[in-house]
Amino acid sequence: MTNGIRPRLVAPGTPLSRPLIGGHLALGLALHSEGAAVPIDPVMLEAMGHTPAQAFAEAERWLAAHTSSDDLAPVDTVPGMWFLSCHDGDAAVRLHQVPHLLQPLGGLLAAVPSRNQLLLVPVDTLESVEALRILASAVGTAYDAATDPVSDQLYWHDGDSWVPVRLEREPGGDVTVLPPPAFFDRVRQVASMELVRVVGEA
Repeated sequence: MTNGIRPRLVAPGTPLSRPLIGGHLALGLALHSEGAAVPIDPVMLEAMGHTPAQAFAEAERWLAAHTSSDDLAPVDTVPGMWFLSCHDGDAAVRLHQVPHLLQPLGGLLAAVPSRNQLLLVPVDTLESVEALRILASAVGTAYDAATDPVSDQLYWHDGDSWVPVRLEREPGGDVTVLPPPAFFDRVRQVASMELVRVVGEA
């Protein structure tokens, strides 16, 4: 892996970070050198001779160059679910880039339970709704088991920005998924397109 400034998902309010999903996730910076990643703070950045704008621009260029649709693979056991695999161990930060690769009619659902995991459900068929239920149940378990946890929540990209998907976890382990109202509008569009396709094939 080449050395340099790389993006990194961090908690909101972290010094030298930019909001990605309000109140949930932010985009920070790390310096990769000799296979190790060191979070960059304002003092370190000044010592490096970079401005924040320069550093984030370098990180964004690297992310765009190292995120590809070729990195996506289907989850064999869950129709409609995909995962992103990468060699640098930081799949989660690709959350910032995948909306440029996938733009399904119903938007894009995602979970980043750990730094090396990015799970995706493109909402382009009705089976996506079932994949959403499975993803909602799995993300908390994956987060609890992670050695480098990131988030136990779900997020939906509506075509413009990432929006949190509300999850209510019951003591017995059941999870209630409460997407924003706009999500259901998109699902209805997907259902309509599926109906048109079925009628066309009849």
